[in-house]
Amino acid sequence: MIVARPSKKSKAGSHSEARSRSKSPGAARKKPSRKKKPASEGVEEFVRGLAETERIALIVRDELFGGSWENMRKDLEAHAAGRPYVFRLASRIDEDLKAVAKLSAFERRRKVNLSEYLGEGQ
Repeated sequence: MIVARPSKKSKAGSHSEARSRSKSPGAARKKPSRKKKPASEGVEEFVRGLAETERIALIVRDELFGGSWENMRKDLEAHAAGRPYVFRLASRIDEDLKAVAKLSAFERRRKVNLSEYLGEGQ
């Protein structure tokens, strides 16, 4: 389950604000950007043609498995074998594994991260 963290609002002059001002610029961790790189031919078209479950697979790969198709594939295989698992995408594990294979193969061939091509809010 993906849980959003509530934002922390600091009061003017608070200890946390003073601490954040003392840090050097760029010292704070930033979430990886989902801004897309210049379009590779055919990538945007491929992404537009993805099924909803394939789009979800991309998001889940990034959010739950640190961007690793291998870790996601292992998790699905663990689920299929009756071992503990993290996430189940669709009603059939076979379909999920096929989606992982399809998407990871496309990314390897084109040397792209398809998540960068998903629209905002996807």
